[in-house]
Amino acid sequence: MKNRKGFTLIELLAIIVILTLIAVIITPIILGIIEDSKISAATDSAYGYKEAVGKYYASMLSQNNDFMLDGEYTIGNNGSISDGENTYDILVSGTIPNSGYLNISKGSVISGCIQINEFAVTIEDKKVASTTKGNCVEVPVEVVVEEFPTVTDTTPGIICGNGETEDYENSDTCYIYSVEDLVAFSNMVNSGKNFSGKTVMLMNGLDINEDKSYADVTTNQFGDVNGNGTTSTTLKEELTDTTAKGFKPIGNNSNKFSGTFQGNTKTIKNLFINRSSESNVGLFGYNTGTIKGLKLQDIYVKGNQYAGLIAGQNDGSITSIIAEGDASANFYVGLIAGKSTGTLEAIIEGNVNSTGSTAAVAGGMTGFTTGIVKGIYKSGTVTYSNGSNAGRTVGCTDGYYYRLTTVALDSVTLGGNTISNSNISDKNGKTVPANAINNIAINDAVIDTYIGGDNNNDGYYYDYDSNGKFTIYKLSERPLNITMSGSGTSEDPYIINNYNELKQVSYNLGTNGEKYYKLNADIDLTNKDSIMLGSGSDSDATKRFTGVFDGNAHTINKLNLVGYDYASLFGYNTGTIKGLRLTNANVVGHDYVGLIAGYNTGSISSIIAEGNASGNFYIGLLSGKVPGSATGVVSGDISSSGSSASVAGGLAGFTTGTVKGIYRSGSVTYSNSHNVARTVGCVDDYYYTISTGALDTITLNGNTVSSSYTTDKNGKSYTAAQLQTLAPYEEVGLNTSSTSGEYRYALDSNYNPYLIKN
Repeated sequence: MKNRKGFTLIELLAIIVILTLIAVIITPIILGIIEDSKISAATDSAYGYKEAVGKYYASMLSQNNDFMLDGEYTIGNNGSISDGENTYDILVSGTIPNSGYLNISKGSVISGCIQINEFAVTIEDKKVASTTKGNCVEVPVEVVVEEFPTVTDTTPGIICGNGETEDYENSDTCYIYSVEDLVAFSNMVNSGKNFSGKTVMLMNGLDINEDKSYADVTTNQFGDVNGNGTTSTTLKEELTDTTAKGFKPIGNNSNKFSGTFQGNTKTIKNLFINRSSESNVGLFGYNTGTIKGLKLQDIYVKGNQYAGLIAGQNDGSITSIIAEGDASANFYVGLIAGKSTGTLEAIIEGNVNSTGSTAAVAGGMTGFTTGIVKGIYKSGTVTYSNGSNAGRTVGCTDGYYYRLTTVALDSVTLGGNTISNSNISDKNGKTVPANAINNIAINDAVIDTYIGGDNNNDGYYYDYDSNGKFTIYKLSERPLNITMSGSGTSEDPYIINNYNELKQVSYNLGTNGEKYYKLNADIDLTNKDSIMLGSGSDSDATKRFTGVFDGNAHTINKLNLVGYDYASLFGYNTGTIKGLRLTNANVVGHDYVGLIAGYNTGSISSIIAEGNASGNFYIGLLSGKVPGSATGVVSGDISSSGSSASVAGGLAGFTTGTVKGIYRSGSVTYSNSHNVARTVGCVDDYYYTISTGALDTITLNGNTVSSSYTTDKNGKSYTAAQLQTLAPYEEVGLNTSSTSGEYRYALDSNYNPYLIKN
């Protein structure tokens, strides 16, 4: 018998099967070990980075006792962290993070997400909670901070310097930690220290009625604060005795506050001031400086004249304020200031009462102004004994030098009477219903919201809180960062996957040149805070949408806006909007109202817009006014209430540019028919191009119209059967078949149009 060399075919197959089984068993184990190793490495790197942040803080603090690292920070691709105003370079010995965000308290990382290569490392309660594949793309969770913490103040009553005695002359920044510090601040200003060139920082929320807001609630180092002729045992007794005068205002007619007061979004609560025989009464008696970022709650102020919750008189700037309380005086009384020659901006709630026997000078925001007043009056009353100079938001104005931009809830009364007013520049403010008072469209028309960033450059902005109401945020603590993937270029656009990322489109409008955005998913706004991706006006370009928004054939559903001028998804568009479907939208405004844009000097193309738009004039479902170009398919109702002239049409209210499209269903109603038509309300006599069609049953104030021309303002009439084909779309110039264009229209099984991206 010959010796056999090698293996038979059956044996080879058996060996292959065995090896395959071993590979099947071992490979996942090996891969799992590798994956676990990567996860462990990412976790260790995150811990190392967290420690590096702490070491950086300790190093900086040793060089500068005032150095602070508190709030929300974003992580740059080089490991640096930024609060929106300043960038800090963190020395990293291990793997450098790609991106992410951190919530930091006194140099310690409390929570956040650190991107280490392909892993998102989540930090909770100072520890790594999870390490998973993915990206830190969500907006950072808002840090929940106790509104009125137990204060720690080792030198109560000393606000400037680090020693046991006041060092006013050598301090640029002074700090208020306790009620004692607040009273000391008042004493300093009233004694002649005006704080000019200095900043005073409120470091804690202070509740005058709570023991924990006092450094030592058992003592009184300030004497007779409330002016009743006796000294109470404790400072708290002095400030809460409602039979006495209460807190002494910061500054007066002779000694005015001239510095900068940073409220840091903190709240002062239950402040009581009852000085009915004195003038210049409020938290600040007389302000010629800057007061910003402050909340007041349950405040009571009573004076003789010049009385307000924030200031009796204001010749400076008071911005980013939320104030709730009651203010009364004989005259010159308002919830923010009794009289103002400077700037006021606030959201207010409360009651104003003028008891002057000869003339009331009273209003929700201020009794009298020669300056700028911006505000939202959410609830309350204005009462008076003589109404010659009383208004719902502003009592009286100088004849020439003033600017008002205010609104008031429709239930706010003036002299017991409700007011209906449509003018945002009137001293009674525009009347808005309850469903609009917390809508971004009306808020942005009045105050400095997140749209366009911090437009007034005071370091604060208004945005929704977790309850859907507007509050103030400090930009350095809650920066308006873009966390979308992409770099915003044409080759690498920002990618929008959810509501939070869609909102970010509005953060940097009109400031950084052309940005590119691409919608990557359908977004439903049901039960979401209302949203706008731009706003603006003829005089303010910083809030206009200037970029390129590619809807990518996706849908935004349930847009709900109630505002003033330029109410629409994009407000004022000078950029490019394309490939977007908008469904179940409802937009209510004043002038320049549309579902896509209120005013469009740019390009709007390949759009499907379904919803209702109403306002005064310049109303259209694509855009209210179109000096640029707008093409699309629309459905819904148009309503124009202009008293002298309505300017409204199904696609656009007015155009000097190009409008093409189909109006599939709906109606157009108006109060004045001067410039109203079925598809385009009004056109420039020379420079325009229109090519439109409409369902023949669409009515103008209940009347049907008939037209055989696509170049007519009423659009060519089509029957329902005709609109079940693509022929009308092609006739008006919409792309339905060519693959050379970026988008084309098609019809589904129910003959409804949809977009196809070529």
